[in-house]
Amino acid sequence: MWPLSRVSPGPAGRNGAVKVRFLIANAYRAAGTVRTTYNVAGALAQQHGFEVEVVSVFRTRPRPAFPLPEGVHLTSLVDSRPRHVEELQTGEGGPEARQRMERWMRTQPSRLIHRNDWRHSEFSLYSDAQLTRYLRSVRDGVLIGTRPGLNLAIARLAHPSVVRIGQEHVNLASHHDKLLKAFKRGYPRLDLCTTLTEEDASTFRDLLGPKVRVMCIPNGIFHVPGGWPDQQSKVVVAAGRYEYQKGFSLLIRAWEHVAEKHPDWQLRIFGHGNRGAHLQEVIDSHRMGDHVRLMGYTSQLDKELAASAFFVLSSRYEGFPMVLLEAMAAGLPAVSYDCLTGPRDLIDQGRNGFLVPNGNVSAMGAGICKMIELGPERRDAMGQAALETTRGYNVDVLAARWADVIDNLTGERGRAQVGAVSP
Repeated sequence: MWPLSRVSPGPAGRNGAVKVRFLIANAYRAAGTVRTTYNVAGALAQQHGFEVEVVSVFRTRPRPAFPLPEGVHLTSLVDSRPRHVEELQTGEGGPEARQRMERWMRTQPSRLIHRNDWRHSEFSLYSDAQLTRYLRSVRDGVLIGTRPGLNLAIARLAHPSVVRIGQEHVNLASHHDKLLKAFKRGYPRLDLCTTLTEEDASTFRDLLGPKVRVMCIPNGIFHVPGGWPDQQSKVVVAAGRYEYQKGFSLLIRAWEHVAEKHPDWQLRIFGHGNRGAHLQEVIDSHRMGDHVRLMGYTSQLDKELAASAFFVLSSRYEGFPMVLLEAMAAGLPAVSYDCLTGPRDLIDQGRNGFLVPNGNVSAMGAGICKMIELGPERRDAMGQAALETTRGYNVDVLAARWADVIDNLTGERGRAQVGAVSP
């Protein structure tokens, strides 16, 4: 593992207000990667004196779903707000030839973002042009990518004077073989690759070899003082995007076992996504309408967590589940699939929650029933243990680690540049 020994900052050290840029696909959506990026960006700006910018490839709404932290600047490269897209289609608001070209480029698939990055379809030839222009314009500071396609683009196009970091927010096993081959070719041009778990860091080291620095830096959260969960509640909460990865269809099926033994308990699933209608069909086909509810997106998940007895994570795979971390930080014990990766880093079996075999519907149902049958006092003790577990994931602690990493890398880069021009 690359050591975290501090070195003296180079010419662009922290006292010189190093520019740190986080490159993200869409900083306007409600997603775990967005939340943790904002958390770290805010802490680096407010506590460590860096000049911090979040660069969003796409802008899909007037304002971000999460509040932008104080001291952080937000820039977007492609306007995908409905009003702009409508004006583009009708030919309003700009020269006809330019708009005609933009319309055509937006219909063409991306050639820059790797086709096995699962968000490839959201990118286009037009976003390629904007992203390429941006990457080639950056000549200083630190540039941090937040997904495989962007990491590879940074490795390919960012100027060597820029410190280039690639973050991985999902586990390596979830990537296509062709994407792994692209990592082996492209990631050696990065200065650092970060993962969210030590398990995944080890796997990346095996894949990439000694030419690439790999470090584990988990996601971080703020501990916000609030009410303690209501252990008299008979509500269980799950939350996340309504997509295949989150496994909510498995959870709905598992709730059949719960409803048989504890019909007075209810599952509430918060989130949004393109599989919402499918999930409602699963609820209806399994006659779970009186027991399971799709609640949609909420900006006040903390209040929903406080009104529940415990949390459930049903993901088929993860990188490091922010929503599980947030639930545990709110004092909730959890029942989770033992998926790759993340839950086993947080859940200590029987102390702050239960892990059940990944994808096993009956085991999930049994785990939920077991948590219910523990009773309020035991769940409360497990919730206290869950909160204690999350202390080490406080964003202040992890932002300090990021600050050390940035100081090390910019110090190395500064000394290398001085050496290159010395007689």
